[in-house]
Amino acid sequence: MKMAGSRFNSVYMTELRKEMERLGEKEFARLHSHPYLVVVFTPPSEFDDDDESTVRTVHSGKFQLAELAQPPSKQVIPVVLSGRGRLRDKVVLGRLDSCDIIIRASKISRQHAAFFEKRRSWWLEDQGSANGTRLNGTRLEPGQPAKLKSGDMVAMWKFLFQFVEAEPFRVMLRAMS
Repeated sequence: MKMAGSRFNSVYMTELRKEMERLGEKEFARLHSHPYLVVVFTPPSEFDDDDESTVRTVHSGKFQLAELAQPPSKQVIPVVLSGRGRLRDKVVLGRLDSCDIIIRASKISRQHAAFFEKRRSWWLEDQGSANGTRLNGTRLEPGQPAKLKSGDMVAMWKFLFQFVEAEPFRVMLRAMS
């Protein structure tokens, strides 16, 4: 499988671990009360794409474009409902520049999927994508939200993410050596 040119705009867990040590756990928890998508990125071998696939988030200038030099499972994308000077009701993932998490890949729809919070729970909704969104291996029906829990696996074409809520994510950071 050709992976050259693949990049993610994310933050490495090691950097977040350092930030948690520097700030202290209480302040870190206050600043990072949102869930994360841990980049697992295990593309099925039958897929191939000649375009340069990239992922980036646009809610903050803090995140730098990072080569996949470290193991992808060490990269995370924050799922944040605020940014660009406004509060949003959902975090949209797709190909368009207006999306909150942008994946530049031909098999990802312009607005592929959305994450949102309702009644203190996080939900995932396929936005009518051509190639579908899978939650723990099950394809979601477009427009039918599915409730997320920490540890759930979210797949969109060749991209695989693990959804992790804030407290379990901090436990993951504490466990890092």
